Amino acid sequence: MFQSRNDRLLELALQFAKALNRLLNQTVTDGVRLGAFVGLDNLARVGYQLSATRRKGLPVPLRFRGAKPVLDMWLLYTFDLDEVGKTLEPVKSLLELQLHDADRIVAYDFDRDSTNGYPVAHVHLNARSEAVDAVLRKAGQPKRRLSKWHVPVGGEFFPPSAAHVLELPIVEELVKARSGWQDAINRFNQMHYEQQLILVMRKMREVALAETNTWV
Repeated sequence: MFQSRNDRLLELALQFAKALNRLLNQTVTDGVRLGAFVGLDNLARVGYQLSATRRKGLPVPLRFRGAKPVLDMWLLYTFDLDEVGKTLEPVKSLLELQLHDADRIVAYDFDRDSTNGYPVAHVHLNARSEAVDAVLRKAGQPKRRLSKWHVPVGGEFFPPSAAHVLELPIVEELVKARSGWQDAINRFNQMHYEQQLILVMRKMREVALAETNTWV
């Protein structure tokens, strides 16, 4: 049966949303359901509580069993299909941890088509550092702060996954996690690595073919 490009894109985006649901609900949440839609720009969005009037969705409270949330996590993805129409290709993503209903603490941004000169994948930290302030003063930028830096991480092909970001508050004991959370983290990251590896191999076919020929 014929499947249109946008139908295929939506199918894959919904599968990704379900994978995020499993990750969250097997680690730090109860019954969270992310959704997906394809917009007029022919790109898919995945997020929490998305709607026509709330295109960025809402942050997910990191809690389960009725506990009072300390942190929220914002998960928002924009996807296209890769050049052969078989795999999701990230266009943009925002993975952000914030104090519940308050300011962000750390944000992981990805923008494949960024033209502002900053790294495609980078981290923002809502923090102050006397050492960094001293460096900025010496560099003639006394009004800048560490929180405005774009710290490179992962590059175009291997930016941090949602599981990487979620692992931070768990291992630092900022949120309570379910038993077996490590397995959920590992399963999601395995999927993430495989998907990104497929994209890399398709974009670097000659390198991939040359390397696989050495295995024969």
